[in-house]
Amino acid sequence: MKKMMLLAGVCCLLAACQSKEEFQEVNPESNAPMFLEASIASGGVTSRTTTSEQGVSNFELTDRIGLFQPDEDEASCWEFEESGWTTETAMNWENKVEDFHFCAFYPYEETATRSSVPMPDLTAQTGELERIGTFDFLAGHCTMSYADAAGVVSFTEDNAFHHVYAMLKIVVNKSSAEDELTIHKVSYEGQDIVTSQTYSFGSSFAEDHLISGSPSTSVLTLTPEAVVSGESYTFVVLINPVTLSSSLKLSFDYTRNGIRYTASTENLVSEYAGGKLYTYTIRLKKENILIEGNSIGNWESQVGDDIWIDENHTPEEMD
Repeated sequence: MKKMMLLAGVCCLLAACQSKEEFQEVNPESNAPMFLEASIASGGVTSRTTTSEQGVSNFELTDRIGLFQPDEDEASCWEFEESGWTTETAMNWENKVEDFHFCAFYPYEETATRSSVPMPDLTAQTGELERIGTFDFLAGHCTMSYADAAGVVSFTEDNAFHHVYAMLKIVVNKSSAEDELTIHKVSYEGQDIVTSQTYSFGSSFAEDHLISGSPSTSVLTLTPEAVVSGESYTFVVLINPVTLSSSLKLSFDYTRNGIRYTASTENLVSEYAGGKLYTYTIRLKKENILIEGNSIGNWESQVGDDIWIDENHTPEEMD
């Protein structure tokens, strides 16, 4: 089937030189094979998603996305292979003339319907960048005809997939190279930041929306027991797009040079938009913590003021 699809793809590329008017003259109502290409907004290439420290995301081999064809409530599964995006069941265009609207999502879920797509469970995160693709959720829309791209449904450029969650990156720097630092626990607290969600497609991104599940989950806790052997250690998590009534609270439980401390701040931003990367650099110093601004990037960047946080000896366990 793959060989047949590749051969059909070559034929479609040759046919791309024809105008839409020419397609109308040649069997405008005949079915034609459907192909797919996809990229992530600002990621650049078509390919479980991976994200670099700079916030650039790409698809990887064996990633699977769900595609809703026009007027269909169940999604077809497309898998990214070396030859491109493939599906076990052949898909055809209804005709070669009309414009059709498609929407798609990552990762594929067999139980998904157009109005209810399950999203990954954010409470299971570990804070590791290399695992962020396990929790990422992407959505895309495109309207096109067979003639626009020789039968390819193209989720690229202006139609590229968008990240739905917000990403929060915390870089913890040691105050000196000689410090012995172990981070036991990191806690993020804000209303509904990791409450379960389902995604509901409308006719465009503006009409899409999230449906919150229950119970409300407002605290994400990581227990890395991370020994910081270099100059810094980085935690990366995803949270729901939210506007909080007060700033997100960030707390640490750690041991530095044999002494146990806790520290927290509520001086982070209160609004987190989907598709944005919020970066904070934190320097652990004697008796306080310095947060050296923040940036928001694509995943996007924004710089804020330095924030000092008092630290306390011999803490009680954080909730």
